[in-house]
Amino acid sequence: MLAGPLRRARRFVTGSVRVAMAGRSSPPGTPRHTNRLGSQRSPYLLQHAHNPVDWYPWGQEAFDKAKKENKPIFLSVGYSTCHWCHVMEEESFKNKEIGEILNQNFVSIKVDREERPDVDKVYMAFVQATSGGGGWPMSVWLTPDLKPFVGGTYFPPEDGVHRVGFRTVLLRIAEQWKENKDALLENSQKILEALLRRSEIRVRGQESPPSPQAVLATCFQQLSSSYDEEYGGFSKSPKFPTPVNLNFLFTYWALHRTTPEGAQALQMALRTLKMMAHGGIHDHIGQGFHRYSTDQHWHVPHFEKMLYDQGQLAATYSRAFQISGDEFFADIARDILLYVSRDLSDQAGGFYSAEDADSYPTTTSTEKREGAFCVWAAEEIRALLPDPVEGATEGTTLADVFMQHYGVKETGNVSPMQDPHEELKGKNVLTVRCSPELTAQRLGLEPGRVRELLRDGGHRLGTARAQRPRPQQDTKVLTAWNGAGAGRWEQLRVPVSPLAFPRWPGEEGRQSHRLCLQQLLLLPAHHLPPGAAWDAVPVSPRACRKARASPWERERNCNKAPLAPRMVPGSVGGCCAPLPAAGQALPMPLLWQHLSRSSSGPSFWHGQETPAEEHLLPLPTHLLLNLFLLRERKTN
Repeated sequence: MLAGPLRRARRFVTGSVRVAMAGRSSPPGTPRHTNRLGSQRSPYLLQHAHNPVDWYPWGQEAFDKAKKENKPIFLSVGYSTCHWCHVMEEESFKNKEIGEILNQNFVSIKVDREERPDVDKVYMAFVQATSGGGGWPMSVWLTPDLKPFVGGTYFPPEDGVHRVGFRTVLLRIAEQWKENKDALLENSQKILEALLRRSEIRVRGQESPPSPQAVLATCFQQLSSSYDEEYGGFSKSPKFPTPVNLNFLFTYWALHRTTPEGAQALQMALRTLKMMAHGGIHDHIGQGFHRYSTDQHWHVPHFEKMLYDQGQLAATYSRAFQISGDEFFADIARDILLYVSRDLSDQAGGFYSAEDADSYPTTTSTEKREGAFCVWAAEEIRALLPDPVEGATEGTTLADVFMQHYGVKETGNVSPMQDPHEELKGKNVLTVRCSPELTAQRLGLEPGRVRELLRDGGHRLGTARAQRPRPQQDTKVLTAWNGAGAGRWEQLRVPVSPLAFPRWPGEEGRQSHRLCLQQLLLLPAHHLPPGAAWDAVPVSPRACRKARASPWERERNCNKAPLAPRMVPGSVGGCCAPLPAAGQALPMPLLWQHLSRSSSGPSFWHGQETPAEEHLLPLPTHLLLNLFLLRERKTN
């Protein structure tokens, strides 16, 4: 189990990673020290290029040094937009004394988990099995032949009340390596053997494996037992979006629509999506979703934004819209796509990996703070939104409406328990505290008027926020992440199409359309499920060039998509099936066949007797899918 991945982890595959280096600023001043990471391409490794630690990238040079000098390896894995990775660097890896301990006793290797997911996966399995948890930064100590024997995540630099400090851990491991090396190696071998036994799939006697129905029922029971009835999600804290769980619940509902369990599955998924969208994990000013919430209420997040979260959540919110017909979910899908197309798009094509959690609060600041780009002081909002609101209670300003709706407090709305480094003291993370209807009732306004005021306030705050120093972007363009989960489509044999997004007018619509086109151009055909290529026909090079160069001409042609329901090919035996009834979703296999067969572009059913034109997303699926199929057949 581990031997194969360990061997594969040694190999470095360059074809799946591209880094856009333009625009990356150099650190001010002349660094005193530059280690071996200075020649790397990973933004995360480059962040550590001037540490006093003698870092090595993952590779044979480091392995040979460890064997030659008989030293254990200290492996540190993280990513460039990880807040706690930054904290550990500032506290420990920039500390000269700790650097000396590492350099004298260990061979230190730094790995970008986004660049080397194979390495990360192997050692994260060890950390989770031996410590009961995991995360980044990941800290693992290895033998020279790469077998782990101690692991953890973040360590504070010095001993505290509840945690052993990093300095102490290093000194104890160095001492044990010198004095009890054989015992460490024996213990490492026992742990690996236990992991191998746990990973084996065994059948007891003549017992048959569980049926698919039993597996589905077990998964549903596990999710329902951990479901948070009040705030949605499946744990207390921290809370991650976990779109894979929500997609499972949608599938379970589709298979059990007439049962109480099916109704419960749908309710769990839709409520979780709504609570996430209302919470601070959702960026109400700059769009998109942050990495995860540190509390039960989806309120205070870690502020990094990851491309793979945006891609999965956009598809999940779109699916919620298709199932429920609730425009709220369509708005959130649009919100996510706008963020990605505006802030994570590379001009040469493709999308960046992530945006950092930390940034400088002002242009004159010398120290970064987590969430500085996203949080607000009450006085800032009052200064930006001073306008009196006509028709409201006397003295009510636009700031009052905005602060009432988003839970803004004069002293800040972040609990000290969620802010251990006091970086958010006196600040507010915007989170929807009540509906527009309730806000309107409290202020004596009409709900429609409140929505207009909130939009106006959001635009003004967005303009002001654009003047702040932006967080750093991780400009790696990763094939897997750009595929928006394409690997799972092949595994599940049910494509979660990146095309199933609502269409809306104006510049936002053009940006989202461009995003979908780019996603389609990045979608490898070998990730499509069987049957998706039935309509493939040869495409001339001239047509391919035209497909890439004239998206707006394709859009005009696709706008002719018919609005009336019609028969589409069924998924079994070549039969035909009608589009679903009002309020139901188009099953994904039918949707995909409809996309690949329709010459005029896809239409999506959204619970209306006749779909409106704004619900149609025109996409040139025929030409682009065929282009991929031809290209993949030549290269594979």
